[in-house]
Amino acid sequence: MSSGNFVRAKITQQIELVEEQAVITVTVGKSNVSLPASTPVTYLSQLLRELI
Repeated sequence: MSSGNFVRAKITQQIELVEEQAVITVTVGKSNVSLPASTPVTYLSQLLRELI
């Protein structure tokens, strides 16, 4: 039954969606740096210049 413009709703099931995201992993020596694949190219190039 509604009251005015509102309708009472009941949550019957909750679903959690976890989307696996692609990553870029850079390994230099014993160090690993993992970044999301959406990392800007300018940031990646600057990071690589600093690491190498």
